[in-house]
Amino acid sequence: MSISEIHSFSVIRDRTISQVMPDLTTRVDAKYSGYEALFAFDGTILEGELPKRAITFVQEWIGIHKSELEENWRRARAGEPLHYIAPLE
Repeated sequence: MSISEIHSFSVIRDRTISQVMPDLTTRVDAKYSGYEALFAFDGTILEGELPKRAITFVQEWIGIHKSELEENWRRARAGEPLHYIAPLE
């Protein structure tokens, strides 16, 4: 699965993510200065690349917000609206 496929979720209207992509695993799409990467909820990079400093920030953010990410993932799979998750400050 590519990063562009993740962005396609925004156009899904009448079906949940689990109906469209039942084998999809939890992941975070990160962009920084022209770089893009997909991270698992444990902080490992699944696809793409980021500068080392940005990787550290993303991994820290995932660690801080893991329970919120998991809840939003559950909500997305159920077709429910997502909650806002604050950026790393």
